[in-house]
Amino acid sequence: SDSADRLVAVVSGWSGSTNLGDELLSLAVVQKLKARGVEPLLISTDPSMTAASLGVKSIGHTRWPAVTGAIRSASALIFGGGGLVQDVTSQLNLPYHLARPRIASALRTPFSGIGLGIGPLTTRPAKLMARRVLNKARAVGVRDEASADLARSLGINDVVLGADLALCLPVPDVRIQDRLVVSLRPPVRGGWSPVAGRRSELDDGWIAAAAKALDAAIAATGLSVHFVPLQTDRDDVVHRRVAERMRSPSSHASPTLGSVFDEIASGRVVIAMRYHAAIGALLGARPAVLLGYDPKVDALAAETGSGFALIGSASADFDRLPGAVSEVLGRAELVEEGRDRLRGRERANDRILDDLLGDPR
Repeated sequence: SDSADRLVAVVSGWSGSTNLGDELLSLAVVQKLKARGVEPLLISTDPSMTAASLGVKSIGHTRWPAVTGAIRSASALIFGGGGLVQDVTSQLNLPYHLARPRIASALRTPFSGIGLGIGPLTTRPAKLMARRVLNKARAVGVRDEASADLARSLGINDVVLGADLALCLPVPDVRIQDRLVVSLRPPVRGGWSPVAGRRSELDDGWIAAAAKALDAAIAATGLSVHFVPLQTDRDDVVHRRVAERMRSPSSHASPTLGSVFDEIASGRVVIAMRYHAAIGALLGARPAVLLGYDPKVDALAAETGSGFALIGSASADFDRLPGAVSEVLGRAELVEEGRDRLRGRERANDRILDDLLGDPR
């Protein structure tokens, strides 16, 4: 076949998700590999969806013999991107994700990490496991300075500061409309465990506070609200509950992988709880207010600069939202500066891939 003499790289990230943020990372890796004449083989939680949406070959993530065989015969394994190296979403998360690079290392298939978020790692065994496995990588490309600092403090070698992989995707070219683009997610309780989007479990006080703050932001700016879910099966219920409580009318998008960044970049200001809604604002050079629910959101706000404002995501923080929206409204040029800087930094992922794959271009 025509692929017999092509390099194949197995991609071990989080593919096949209903979260468009995760799928944007897969899309970015696929595009980078295809540009190098390398055939991507993605490990996926939903192989048929991955094959259809990205036009690539895919293996089911629980098919360990097939996964092992693919890693054995591949030219390389690519680990990333996204927040794979953490133990807070589940105690199983870290051993699950590190199993693939561990297999690669046992089979002497070279691997590197790209666009990774490192941490939080809450236990000593987790820190030791991360160090032991990632020190076998050619390079460990991370998406933010907090990840780089943590990785180095753990004794991980060859840490390369890059940026989120989705920043390599095309800059949206859309007409800006007089609206606030809003991308919320179910709030997290007790610091970490995500609350499911079922009606009974969404805190009514949080919904009411969000609705009141958005009404106040509309009053302050004269802009309308346009809700854009990144994970429709979880976020849409949050958006509709908030919309029900608002005095002002709002609109709702149903974005696809191909349209989501255009939807986000169509607003004058983006209000983003979802990390990749903030990345979409950055790519489109739109000022944004980030609602920090996770250290990755705080890190992105800090690294973008003053075109992004950061507030918390608890009910009590929503009082600050209208003022924060007014504050960033005219700061598109500052976001553009941050975007150009971080897009430059993202090219570290390309250098890592060239080193790993021998730059076949």
